[in-house]
Amino acid sequence: MDLARSATYAGFQGLPLKEKWNFVLLLLIGVCMILSCAGYYLLPSSQANNFPTFLLALSMMFYVALDTERLKFFDHSGLIKVLMLLLFYMATTGFWFYEGHLLQVLKLYADAFLVLLFIFSLIILLRKLENFLYLLVATIVLAAFSSALEWLYLTMASDGILRAEGRLQYAALAAISWGFTVILAIWLTAVSDRPIVKIFWAIAGVSLALVALYQEIIYVQIALSIATAIAGYFYLKASWSQKKPKVFVIGCVAAFFAISLFLSASLNEIQNDRPVIWNQSVQHLFDVPGKPLFGFGLMGDTTMSLPCEVHFAGEVCHFSHPHSLFVSTLVYGGIIGLFLLFTLLIWTTNILVSEMHQRQAQLALFILGYAIPLLLFDGDRLIDKIDIIWLLLWFPIGIALSIKPQTHGRDATLNPQ
Repeated sequence: MDLARSATYAGFQGLPLKEKWNFVLLLLIGVCMILSCAGYYLLPSSQANNFPTFLLALSMMFYVALDTERLKFFDHSGLIKVLMLLLFYMATTGFWFYEGHLLQVLKLYADAFLVLLFIFSLIILLRKLENFLYLLVATIVLAAFSSALEWLYLTMASDGILRAEGRLQYAALAAISWGFTVILAIWLTAVSDRPIVKIFWAIAGVSLALVALYQEIIYVQIALSIATAIAGYFYLKASWSQKKPKVFVIGCVAAFFAISLFLSASLNEIQNDRPVIWNQSVQHLFDVPGKPLFGFGLMGDTTMSLPCEVHFAGEVCHFSHPHSLFVSTLVYGGIIGLFLLFTLLIWTTNILVSEMHQRQAQLALFILGYAIPLLLFDGDRLIDKIDIIWLLLWFPIGIALSIKPQTHGRDATLNPQ
């Protein structure tokens, strides 16, 4: 189907009935994908953000039902199997702490299915629509930029620092979410053709970086530095041969490191109570017979009460989860769950590195360069309705799965030819 021709009224009218449905459903999937990702920054609650993801899943199921052959062009079948196994296994862990709540366990399977349909929808959109990734990323950055400007305005208009609106009410979550879009803005700046557009995305990226760093979440600052250094390396590698200002690129990366270290009071702050929480979580897991291999399950109670450090008020602090996606996966899914997660990440990274001459692979690798060190110090459940994990983890994995392997590549470059 020629999507460009189908987008015109005459072209649409000339399509067979089945092709009309294909076009409408693909358009609906694209709109729902944009609303789901950009809505994370703009919508007032998680419930409102969930609606477009449900509509996305329904549209995707109808789209595939019209022609089941659509799912047979995936090139990375091994990675898809690992992904499906991880999602199915983590949902199944709900039975470890069952206690008769069948509907809650079924909800875990439904959430895992939502994640899978989100990834499959992204794959099909990126395969069918050549410029959809740029449109999606640009919309996410604009949505994040709008939320950051709103926070900045409200903060300046008040006597103190306010929380961000909507889903970004907590400083750590706001910093993580805005930091994610800094990476997207860097990619947009690099791949855009027109100088004025490059300048706009650069301004948006710097602004988002400042509001993210201002939250003073040290592990976000370090994750941003790592991802920026990775992007800077590839940009430097390309610009070196093209005789572009290398000193400027090196200076930007070095300045970002300096700003991150300056704004952090001490590297000890990155730890906070994390090592104590991790040690307690892992020790509790290995103290219970049979749990190290399979974990406590996603419905298990992982609440901990630990002695507070001096920077907390009170004598006892309560923690609802281990504050690390990797430790949480170990606690919920055991060694099996953690092994599947590591396999998924290593396999994905291998695909991206081997296809680094493709722009979408560069973007996904930059996102993982930000997400992996960050999720070492934050994150909870792999399976849930749309949240920041969808953007940090499932989004780059979907991009990786959409990449068509190329036997003849060129030197990796962030710049358009």
